[in-house]
Amino acid sequence: GTIYDRKMRELAVSVPVSSLYANPTKVTDSRSVAAGISPVLGIDAEELAGKLSHPRSFVWIQRKMAPSQTGKITALNLPGLGFVKENKRYYPKRTLAAQLLGFVGTDNRGLEGLEFMYDRYVGGNPSLVLVEKDAKGRKINASGRTLREGAKGLDIVLNIDETVQYITEKELTRQVTE
Repeated sequence: GTIYDRKMRELAVSVPVSSLYANPTKVTDSRSVAAGISPVLGIDAEELAGKLSHPRSFVWIQRKMAPSQTGKITALNLPGLGFVKENKRYYPKRTLAAQLLGFVGTDNRGLEGLEFMYDRYVGGNPSLVLVEKDAKGRKINASGRTLREGAKGLDIVLNIDETVQYITEKELTRQVTE
C-alpha cells in the first residue's frame, strides 16, 4: 500500500522491478556469462562466475534492479538467466519524515517506523501459484493453478503535511548546526 500525507501526496510507494536469478545448471560458460553481466551490474566477474558455477538450480544474482540494467541484460540473451517481478519500496521525498516512515527490508517487510508498525496492513499478501514441472525443470502447463489469490496492501493517510514537515526538518537542522 501507499503512505500519503494529509493532502494525499505520496510519501512511500511500491514500484514493480525485476530481480535477476540464474539456473547454473543451464549456464554453459559461467565465465563468459559473468563477463557479460559484470559491467552492467557493477559486480566483480569472478564473484559472479562463482555464483554461476553452483550445482544448485537457483541462485539470486541481483535483487530489485534498475529498469536500465534489466533492459541491458535482457538484450544479452544469455542462457540460464531469468527475471522475477518484485516490488521495491520507494520514497519519492527521499529522507522527508524518514524517522517516522521507517523502512522495509529486501523482502518488503517493515523493519522500523510506520512501515513496521502497520506492516500487516500495508504489506498485502502474495499470490500462491502451483506450477507443475518436468524432471528438467520446465513448466508442464503454462499458467499454473492459483491456490491463493494475492491482495494489495492497504493505503495509509497520515495527519502530517509534507510542506510543514519539510520546513520543520529544515529549521531543526539549521538550529542543530547553529
